[in-house]
Amino acid sequence: MLTINRWPALLALLLAAAGSAPGQAPRAFPFRATHYDVQVMLHPDEQTISALAKVDFVADQVAKTLLVELHPDLRVTSVKTSEGQTLAFERDNNEPLLLNVALPGAATPGKQITLAFEYSGPISSEEDSPSKGVRLASIDKTSAYLLLPARWFPLTNYPSNRYTATFRVIVPETFTVAGTGKADPPTTLPGIGKAPGQASYVFHCDRPAPVGSFVAGNLKLSPVAAEGYQFSVYTPPAQAPTAAAWGNSLARILSYFTDTFGPLPAQPNLTVAQVPDLSLPGFSAPGLLLINGRQWSAKPNDRLLAQLAAGQWWGDQVLPNTASDAWVTAGLSRYAEAMYAEQSDGVAGLHRALEDFAVGALMYEGATPIAQADHLAPYSDRYRSVVADKGAMVFHMLRAQLGDDAFTSLLRDFFKEHAGKTAAIDDFEKMTAAKLPAPKPGEPPVVQGRELRNRRGKEVILERGAALRTGFQVRPEACLRRGEPGTAGFPGDLVPAAP
Repeated sequence: MLTINRWPALLALLLAAAGSAPGQAPRAFPFRATHYDVQVMLHPDEQTISALAKVDFVADQVAKTLLVELHPDLRVTSVKTSEGQTLAFERDNNEPLLLNVALPGAATPGKQITLAFEYSGPISSEEDSPSKGVRLASIDKTSAYLLLPARWFPLTNYPSNRYTATFRVIVPETFTVAGTGKADPPTTLPGIGKAPGQASYVFHCDRPAPVGSFVAGNLKLSPVAAEGYQFSVYTPPAQAPTAAAWGNSLARILSYFTDTFGPLPAQPNLTVAQVPDLSLPGFSAPGLLLINGRQWSAKPNDRLLAQLAAGQWWGDQVLPNTASDAWVTAGLSRYAEAMYAEQSDGVAGLHRALEDFAVGALMYEGATPIAQADHLAPYSDRYRSVVADKGAMVFHMLRAQLGDDAFTSLLRDFFKEHAGKTAAIDDFEKMTAAKLPAPKPGEPPVVQGRELRNRRGKEVILERGAALRTGFQVRPEACLRRGEPGTAGFPGDLVPAAP
């Protein structure tokens, strides 16, 4: 067995997890969206939407073509300038998620333009989803949800862009809508002829953020006040009595994360909504937590709630610089779930979470390195395995190396530095390196960890590729049991990896 000093090993663990092999170059968007005015009408009987999106853009480079992402099943009928001029547009033949718009003339950096996109169509297909196999939007006769990554309105620079917006969501009068932004009281629209009436919900998003996620259906609002927080909890009417328990749990979670990561810029008076047929266990958006109906019971699912609440820090306030940098948000939100499990249930709660992470990380261990998350469809099983589960295990290894106080200090400093900004894996590595003392003369050289083994001896590949100078594996207990340097539980102990 080869034992290496804990401090030099720290960056090695990060490098092994992040990987330095290049991923895909981020897609270049000549224009960046800065503000949206979107009106969307849901048609439950037809299971379609129709929408008009007026978008303000700013040019980031000289360009004659504007590029956006829009769900491939949505048919665009017109794109017009603010003066009413109709522009030519086309879907990309090789990547139908992309829509190219030909501009009247070349735009220079800093130029602002406003375009109006009119479009309609179905949006519930898993096969045609921007994340193939994952239903990120759904409409049926009784309920609907529209998540931002479905690209149900034209996006640029996902998942890193922030913008302000106003959304008007028109639904059957029997539906209630909850979502991102401050909501006006709904207004009733009379039906045409014998058609039933409709309701209009307007949401104002004045803080630049990745907003634009909504749920609609037969939902009852139950306001919950707990520990100084005010929550709006939406459930099916029969489950309204469970709202208080979920609000009380969320208040405890937010208090813990505030102490651990630092306070959010504004009091997080969140909206929590149950979604009967959500394809994911849950979804976090600015000011909004969506819970799969199958995960909802009288006793709150504290671990899921903690992971989603952590997204208000890591996924709202701090965004990944590119899709490849999702480890600093999705991975950390997942590990925050384990941190809260330890806070509420002790070491046993932490171990249960780590066991789950290890199992999840093994499912697609060879899919891609963590730093090449852009190769994976967001929210897919592979994505959750590599970025969330494997990523969470790496954060646990880092915590074991640094110790609790230093690890918490690192997270607080990282949040303070990057709140309201984007962050890259390199940014996290540099901040970590700045906290390390200089190596002492005679210390053994740093080696890069290659594999992580669970108690059953199965491998969790943290990195494959030419970037590795040598191959080493962390001892079996490193991820699943914490200990002191030199003991079986300390992940500074490395042994040569099998060929």
